[in-house]
Amino acid sequence: MENRKNNQPLDLAVTDPEWTAITTAFAGQEVQAASPLTGKERVIRIGTSPMTPGQFLVDLWPKVHSLCPDIKFELVPYENTPENAREILANLGQNIDIVAGPFDARALQNWRCAALLLSRQPIRLALSLHHPLAGKTRLTVQDLHGERLMMIRRGWNGAMDALRDDLAQKHPETEIVDFDFFSLDTFNRCENANDLMVAIDNWKSVHPLLKVVPVRWKFTIPFGILHAPSPSPTVERFLEAIRQVRRRRGTARGPMTRRTGPSPLTAERFYVIIQNCTAATAAERKRVSI
Repeated sequence: MENRKNNQPLDLAVTDPEWTAITTAFAGQEVQAASPLTGKERVIRIGTSPMTPGQFLVDLWPKVHSLCPDIKFELVPYENTPENAREILANLGQNIDIVAGPFDARALQNWRCAALLLSRQPIRLALSLHHPLAGKTRLTVQDLHGERLMMIRRGWNGAMDALRDDLAQKHPETEIVDFDFFSLDTFNRCENANDLMVAIDNWKSVHPLLKVVPVRWKFTIPFGILHAPSPSPTVERFLEAIRQVRRRRGTARGPMTRRTGPSPLTAERFYVIIQNCTAATAAERKRVSI
């Protein structure tokens, strides 16, 4: 529509922030898929190993499935060696699409992949069922005095480095023993030497003779889904479904959740916004025609 007097375009922009939010939300939605996906393209291949189990799907899948019921999964086992890990993570999307595990920004850069954060896992300790501390349901830092604690080498993860520095400065009575890579051999070494070892809950079932015990400290590590920097459409749909589920969980927390954005958009508020937009448009037309 143009202004008949000066032949300038009519500006019908509406400044209501909620209307802006509505148009922005709908602008990014596709009306129709460009081409249907084949059955094979709807399959997501999950790399699994003792250190990268597919257990994360158990809690997520019922709600994620309702958002993308056509997606199927294929578990692809692999041997968790440093060489395999580097090859798989640097080439996610070729033979394996996603892997679950701990990470941080530095690791993602080294591994040349991206990640969707699922949670921050408390750092626990793994120990032999026959260890003198195995009878405790929770350890204290003082329990580690005089013990050998196996820790992944410095630089592997910032959260582990922070724990290492804290122990070295405040609890030098604990002997830290380095290892290079989380693998079955490392878990065997922990059990055979009767040492303690840093671990997370997802590794409870890695070794039948080790148990994972919480510690009274606040150290946590990011845990999530590792994927290619440019994932396939199916993987991206899956990741977006997880984001939606997590957002809903956050909204469902009730009074404990602090709302910083605009109030919820109800049907009544939507109607009022449309009416305001219509009135603003009519007023602008009347002004132009005078």
